[in-house]
Amino acid sequence: LWQKQRELVGSVVALGTGSLVLLGLDPIIGVLAVLTAGPMVLRDWLIEAKRRELEEAEWLTLRKKIEVSYELTSTDAGLRSRLWKLTVPYHRYFRALVGELINNAMTLARFDRRWNLVVGLVEVGTFAILCGYFASGFVEGKYTYLQLGAITGSLSMLVSGVHQFGSSLTQLEQSRLNYEYLTRVLATQPLIDESHAEDIEITETPELLVEDNSFAYPSTGIPVISGCSLIIRPGEKVALVGRNGSGKTTLQRLIAKIYVPTNGSIWIDGHEIRSVRQQ
Repeated sequence: LWQKQRELVGSVVALGTGSLVLLGLDPIIGVLAVLTAGPMVLRDWLIEAKRRELEEAEWLTLRKKIEVSYELTSTDAGLRSRLWKLTVPYHRYFRALVGELINNAMTLARFDRRWNLVVGLVEVGTFAILCGYFASGFVEGKYTYLQLGAITGSLSMLVSGVHQFGSSLTQLEQSRLNYEYLTRVLATQPLIDESHAEDIEITETPELLVEDNSFAYPSTGIPVISGCSLIIRPGEKVALVGRNGSGKTTLQRLIAKIYVPTNGSIWIDGHEIRSVRQQ
């Protein structure tokens, strides 16, 4: 972020310096240059604001698209979708989501084209006025070679500042969004309170005891596991077999302490899993 902010400040300084030098040497040229640079800066600002608005709306759409794609293409979810005859609705919903993304891209392209047309017309107009100004007799013998060099350098600085401003603004906004996302991730609270949990040292393969476990996901409240008991002794190999939705993955999440049982206990070599630090 600091680097992008520095580049943005540099482009603003270049814009200001070039404009002031031109206004000091010749107010007419300075005003024409400012009138040319102003719409370009405004265009970059508005296009970036429009892109940010569409990107914020697209996050949820992209998430939905990924989930629908998983339901259509993955082995287990795809089979379930076919058995429940959800393939056609899923395809229809997937096409609608893709259409929404395409519409957003087209909206941004039309917005960009409209402002490019406005800026292009302004540039053509000011360039024609500038050419007419230099072709007239108003500037004959008015400038020294040093002043002409200063005008050329200021115009070059102004153009470079405009282009750098648009690029820096886009990169700065993208970096800011990435930083905010990282901040939200780092601020995410764990699902389980481990303030009273402790580390344990395991030197050999422990015995795992699942005792009368029941569990329902907080988001649904629907029981997934009820009265599940299991013991796995050191050296044993156990396979969890069952139909989709029977709770195999949920049981593994409980053993890994991603969640804790609603009722019942899980013991690791005599240590109740709630008292053991997850890591």
